[in-house]
Amino acid sequence: MSTILFRVNAGSEYGLGHLMRCLALAQSLKKQNVNSVFLVNHEARAICQQRQDWTGEIVTLDPHVVECEDVSCIQGLIQQFSLSAIVIDGYTFSSSYRKQLQNLGCFVICFDDTNEFGDLHADLIVNGANAALTLEYETTNPQSILCLGDEYTVMREEFIANQQRHFPYRESLLVMLGGSDPLALTLPIIKELQHQRFQHAIDIVTGAANPNAKEISNCLQSSQLNARHLHDCQNMAQIMARSRFAISAAGGSQFELQACGCPSLLLVVANNQCNATRDAVQQGWCQCLDCQGADSELSKQAFAKAIVKQTLAIWEDPDLLMSMHCKANETKHIGGAQKLAHAIKQKV
Repeated sequence: MSTILFRVNAGSEYGLGHLMRCLALAQSLKKQNVNSVFLVNHEARAICQQRQDWTGEIVTLDPHVVECEDVSCIQGLIQQFSLSAIVIDGYTFSSSYRKQLQNLGCFVICFDDTNEFGDLHADLIVNGANAALTLEYETTNPQSILCLGDEYTVMREEFIANQQRHFPYRESLLVMLGGSDPLALTLPIIKELQHQRFQHAIDIVTGAANPNAKEISNCLQSSQLNARHLHDCQNMAQIMARSRFAISAAGGSQFELQACGCPSLLLVVANNQCNATRDAVQQGWCQCLDCQGADSELSKQAFAKAIVKQTLAIWEDPDLLMSMHCKANETKHIGGAQKLAHAIKQKV
């Protein structure tokens, strides 16, 4: 039985998106009788251990380790587990580090979103957004096998097997700003929804790496909103599939929302989200707002007002909501993880 190493970080600094798509691939590899080992930072270990759907062994790096020691650790893991491939996902890994990994002799697989870093020193590159087809990976990485486009969008098992609630019976607004909410927009959005006297049910989801979860919970307890707080939620597919509309961070969550037929307002909080979000808007199932300038309390309040205003305009238009829901179902792809896992198994 083959074993593959995932090198990925997660936490308040990195978010959870890289880890979640690695987990999605690991789940599909398990169906192909391929084992997984995750080499992660210390903060990520606790997040992994809390997940009910976790698969794979976890190895933790010392927080003070430098890149050369990181590579030495991987070299030891190659021998310990007879590794046949390494998956790397993240933007903090230097070109030198990536090259050292490739020199270890394993087949190297890289998740990427932007093609902004030139040679990724990978044998196989994955970008599950349709925009990837226009990013000229053939020029920057001519030696790599390319798995590009939404047929390679990876999703965890819960979204592949999920059953949607009939759309006219969906009643709740979902607010979920990623694993760590890096711009801390959840609280300003809650306060603006209260200011607008939003009367409908709201699910406020905070990720495992959100440092403001307790403050958000306290705010909701004293508010007039019909809201519940779900921290480190383990059944997101079920929550999304019964939501009428979502205010969500762009990134990996947007593919999950699309799979659940959930009309959304996607908030772009990082450059690497732009291509996939632009493509999603063109598909017609969502709208977007670039929030990268939300770097002060005043700007956060201004963005919250704009977010809630745009949300209410869509919420109060049932024909638009139904159209967005239908377009999500027409354009979704849920088989990417299985297809990628099969392609990897053929190579390793």
